[in-house]
Amino acid sequence: MVLVDADHGIVDEGVVPLAHFVDSAGPDAVAVALESNGRDDPYPAVYVRRGNVVTEHLLEPSPLLDFEGSHHRRALIVALDRVMSPSISRAEL
Repeated sequence: MVLVDADHGIVDEGVVPLAHFVDSAGPDAVAVALESNGRDDPYPAVYVRRGNVVTEHLLEPSPLLDFEGSHHRRALIVALDRVMSPSISRAEL
């Protein structure tokens, strides 16, 4: 989990249980998990907490667990848009 703090920037809070992150109130933050539904290839799930509201953003699956391409980068930028500064989230792809 990473916290997004206007005074301290992005702070790595380490590994936390996903259920705790999703179900608990707290500061603006982002958590990422690699998930599987039992039918398709694994896919990243990005959970964004802003103002104690958590939104889930599912990225496209990859059979090779390759999530470094421009498509995943754009999807991550869209997911993080709610908590990131415009100057950071509008970086060139």
